[in-house]
Amino acid sequence: MSRAMSTPADLPIELILLAAEYAVWNEFHRQAQTSDKAIRIWRQWVASLCTVCRAFEPAMSRILYTLVHIYPGNIDAVQRAADMDRRPFRRARAVYFEPWITDLQFHAPNLRDAFQRVRAYTGPFDYLHHIETHSIDFRPLSVSVPAPYDLLNPVLVRAERLRFTYAVGCIPRPIADDDLSRFRTKFLIVDISTHNLFTDTGLDELLDMLSQLLRIPTLERIIIHPTLPSHADVMSRFRFWVRWLARTLRSTIIWWDDSFPSRGEPYTGIMEMRIHHGLFEAIKGDDLWLQGCQMYFPDAEDSEPEA
Repeated sequence: MSRAMSTPADLPIELILLAAEYAVWNEFHRQAQTSDKAIRIWRQWVASLCTVCRAFEPAMSRILYTLVHIYPGNIDAVQRAADMDRRPFRRARAVYFEPWITDLQFHAPNLRDAFQRVRAYTGPFDYLHHIETHSIDFRPLSVSVPAPYDLLNPVLVRAERLRFTYAVGCIPRPIADDDLSRFRTKFLIVDISTHNLFTDTGLDELLDMLSQLLRIPTLERIIIHPTLPSHADVMSRFRFWVRWLARTLRSTIIWWDDSFPSRGEPYTGIMEMRIHHGLFEAIKGDDLWLQGCQMYFPDAEDSEPEA
């Protein structure tokens, strides 16, 4: 092998692509930014590379469309791109719909075909339902939605990694074992609003709901995640009872995660916080289901809560 360094033109395209991919991801993670500006710069870099050299496009498109972030300011552009002959979103791995996109039902016919083959979906349940009702091929492996009004939706039932927000009264009746047996969920995250934990009734309902979900036959891990970092005393009380439930059931699959994404500046409101958290979750991807700590270890001494 020659001791002289080869020029890029002499290297196999696979090595060039690996080097380019490493450069992109290294720069993105070095910046450690999830701001719209940082993500836009990152994507423009990749898009420029595809424009300069078409040979890069198939591989680099997987980086460019690792995550498609759809929000009110770009949904028209996304719709136009979805109608292009090149079908740029056919290689998209994940999609994140921001809440409060207006006229989504009007846009859905264009978007449902573009994103029906994504591996991960993050966004409102209504948007997921719009795509699912028009496409039999919409089968994402990872799904993250706020309070779904139909927990037995086929997309949710088929997802191997599922995340949803639970509110008291969200599941007003016990879930039948026959329904639970339909789930293929392996990793489940349940976001719990701390506002639901101020009363004993709310706490009892939540613990009952968790007991139901534990009967999903394929479940390997369920992560309980409070949605807001406020009310530390309420979170501490709830954590105590989640640990008690895990020890009582001797269940090693019950986990707890009270981590929250930060961005270095205060939020202007709840809406902005939810949008940022949703984007953080979408970027985090499958690593979301690896966070938290186990609540029960078989070799640990069991303890009962005080009356």
